[in-house]
Parts: sequence; C-alpha cells; structure tokens
Amino acid sequence: MKKYFLFILLLTIFNCIASYAQIVGSAPEILILGTVHKGNKKITHHTLFDILNKYQPDLILKETENDYEYVFGLFTAYRLKIARPSMEQLALQKFKRHNKTVPVLGFDITITSRKNYLKNLISLYDQFHEALYTAKKNPNDSILYSNYTKLSNEYYNQYMFETISFINQDSVFSKARLVHQMEDDITKLGSNYISDKKLVDAYKADNDFWITRNEYMGNKIVEITKQRNPKRIVVITGLSHKYYLLDKLKNQTAVSFRYLTLTH
Repeated sequence: MKKYFLFILLLTIFNCIASYAQIVGSAPEILILGTVHKGNKKITHHTLFDILNKYQPDLILKETENDYEYVFGLFTAYRLKIARPSMEQLALQKFKRHNKTVPVLGFDITITSRKNYLKNLISLYDQFHEALYTAKKNPNDSILYSNYTKLSNEYYNQYMFETISFINQDSVFSKARLVHQMEDDITKLGSNYISDKKLVDAYKADNDFWITRNEYMGNKIVEITKQRNPKRIVVITGLSHKYYLLDKLKNQTAVSFRYLTLTH
C-alpha cells in the first residue's frame, strides 16, 4: 500500500513538472529593446541590424502606429544625402532583405504628426523648466528640483552618448522610471511657482498622455502576441518607454512571457 501511494505521488510530481516545462517552453520570448530613435555616434543602423540578426525574431514590434513599409531606393537616397531616414528604418530595411517573412508591426497609439508632436513637446518642456528653474523657490523645493534635474541630466547623457548594450542595463533605463515618479511633485512646483497656468496645465496634460500612451502600447503588445502566437519577439521602442512596458507585461496575466536581456 505504501509503495502504491509513493508511486502515485511520484507520478503526480512528474506530471506537474512536465506540465510546467511545457507551459514555460511554449511561452514566447520577448526582448524589449530600448533605442535612441535617431541614433547617436555609438548607436547606428548597423548596431540595430546586428541585434536583430543575432536574436532572429519571428515578430518585430516598432514604436509607431503603422506597420513597416519597404521604401524603394532608401539606402541610395541615404548615401546620396537626398533623404534622412531614421536609424530604425534603415536597420529594418536591411533586416527584411534577408528575412522577408518576418512581420514588422506598429504598436503605438495614433499620433497625427509625430514630427510636430515631438517639436511641440520639446518646446513645452523647455518653456516649463526654464520658468521653473529661474523661479525663486524655497530651500526644500530648490533641493527637490535640483535632484530632479540632476537625475534627468544623468539619464539624458547616458541615453545620448552611450552604446545600446549600455543603455539597456537596468541601472540606466530604470532612471526613466525614477524621473517619471517625480513628475507629480515637479508639476506641483510648477503650480506654485509658474504664473502661466496654461503652461502648467499643458505640462500636466502631457504627463497624463504619457501614461495613457504607455498603457496602450503595453496592451497592444499583449493583443498582437495573442493574435500571432510568435516564438520570439523583439520590441523596438524609445528607451524611456522600456521600464513601463516591462512593468506592464510582468504584471499582466493574459500572456506569459520569457524575458530576454541584451547581451554584449
């Protein structure tokens, strides 16, 4: 009787282990790859292509609302300086030459004009922080704002001047999470010290849109994964989105992912 019970127990344990291994084995692998959209001296389309070629995804998700489209003569126009395509577009075009069946899909919220959006965002950011920087603040608020600007500048300098493997380290991209966590306090400082209330409201609205946009992107990754059932996904996104997407995907239960890290 004891031998029979032991046999049943061992069989149950074996089946549980086998089921778990099957679930883990079938979970899609995903690499959230934080980039600098326009590249820098150390991050070029060659860098991004080498990563895609190394990881060989069967699905690529790109931070845009539109799916990838081949552009005839893109590299010729680039070499002749007739056109200035993004680093990401060049890398994807090169990758797709040899991997024609790999879909490249957009997963971002619709933005009417990304060029104008970015231009207006930079202008808004500059105006808000110029006004807040020059405002006469009390000692505690001055220390808070100084800590915020120091952290933001550290993050920006690493983002703009380091390699893609370096900026994808947790110690780097997590700074974006810390900066965002301080935004509510910075907006309150703006309300206290900036007389232009429209400027403060616009800054707050952009921070709210940032959350909405990231939430949409995370949901879209899950939705596309469930539809496509890929084995390996590479998500190409601006580095500042990486922390949010990782947090979002790890806290949802609709799809189980196995998370890849960028190796040197």
